[in-house]
Amino acid sequence: MAGKSIAVMRNTAGDTVVAEHFPTAKRVQFERNSEALQALKEHRVDAFLCIDAFAFYMEEKDKGLAVVELRPFNVSPIGLGVRKGDAEWRDLVDITLLKMITTGEYHKLLEKWFGGSGPRSWSLH
Repeated sequence: MAGKSIAVMRNTAGDTVVAEHFPTAKRVQFERNSEALQALKEHRVDAFLCIDAFAFYMEEKDKGLAVVELRPFNVSPIGLGVRKGDAEWRDLVDITLLKMITTGEYHKLLEKWFGGSGPRSWSLH
């Protein structure tokens, strides 16, 4: 990636990954995924480093795009937040997610939205 331009979201884990792993690449920072994606489509950047969920979603929606490498650079947990003190809503979300995992609905949705090339290693902890 030496000398190549890589789109990243400003102040994200991806921004840090490019700085650390590809120090000779040019980081091009964006505020929104849509802006970075447009820069990629218009050949203003050579690559776009983003979270795998977005990459697989865009690959599915736009056949002109491809995920060229799925290599975890770091582990960045993703959480779902609810209003502090709203135990009823928190419990409903927790129960729903656990039920989706138990019934297989979680993986059915992964298959539906990401197909055979989707992230098979996703799990909830």
